[in-house]
Formats: sequence, C-alpha cells, structure tokens
Amino acid sequence: MKLNKTYFYYCLILITLTIYSCDFSDNKLQVWNNSKDSIAFIIPTEPNYFPTSNTDNGLSKSENDSLLKTVAKYDPASESFGGVHFLAGNSNKHLMTFNTTWEGVIERTHKKKLEIYFFPAYILTSGNYTWNEIWDKNMYTQKNEFSEDELKKLDWNIYYRK
Repeated sequence: MKLNKTYFYYCLILITLTIYSCDFSDNKLQVWNNSKDSIAFIIPTEPNYFPTSNTDNGLSKSENDSLLKTVAKYDPASESFGGVHFLAGNSNKHLMTFNTTWEGVIERTHKKKLEIYFFPAYILTSGNYTWNEIWDKNMYTQKNEFSEDELKKLDWNIYYRK
C-alpha cells in the first residue's frame, strides 16, 4: 500500500512539473477597429519580430538595418511574418503571446509601456514602401502607448478610432 501512495505522489509531482513547463498562451489583449476602413497594426515589442526605426526589437543593428531596406508586402489572409496584424472595418481580434504574458512583454520595454502603431492597410499590403520609408515618413495614422495599469483599466481592450 505504501508503494502505491509513493507512486501516486511521484506521478502527481511529475504531472504538475510537466504542466508548468508546457507552452501556454496569453490572449487577453484585444484590439478593436471602430472605423469603416481596413487597418494594419504593429506592436513593436510583440514576440514576433519586424524591422523598426531603432534596435529595441531584439535584433542586432545589422539585422535590423538590413530588414529596414526590405519592402513591406504582407498578405492579410496569411499574416505569416513579423507581427503585422490586419483588421477589417468594425471588427476585433484577440492577440496571443506564447510562453510569456502581455505583462512580460510590457516589462521588457525600456518605458514599461506597450506601443501600438496603426496604419491604413494598403501601406503594408501594396509593396510600394520599404520599412525605412514607413518609419521615416511616419506613415502610421495613430500611435498609442499603454502602461500595464492603463491596459488593466481598459480590460486589455485597445480601440482604433479614425
């Protein structure tokens, strides 16, 4: 009987450790497009990567500089690269992080704020602009910054209004 209790506790501990080491996702952040137009948006510190006007994105300066020269051409249906998200008019989307929380994403920023840039969708789908042009010409229509406390007060909902 004692062997069975020991075996039970051993399995319980093993299961607990396995659960804690498994991948998880945090999908509490929700972005709403309260306009009639399709938009694209980017969160620079999101675990996915894309080139930014600085190197605060986890890339080396040479990697970032190289990516800044690339043309931004994304397919809204696939969203397969770089943390670029699309929203049709009057729609919303839950964003997920994997193996971290949105609080963890915010904590990694130097200002302890989550930045989000909104663009007309055509800026990132047309293939007419390099990332350098996009950032140098401030082609975004809106930029928001939120602290963790601000996001909690908003119940983790971010709204785009044109």
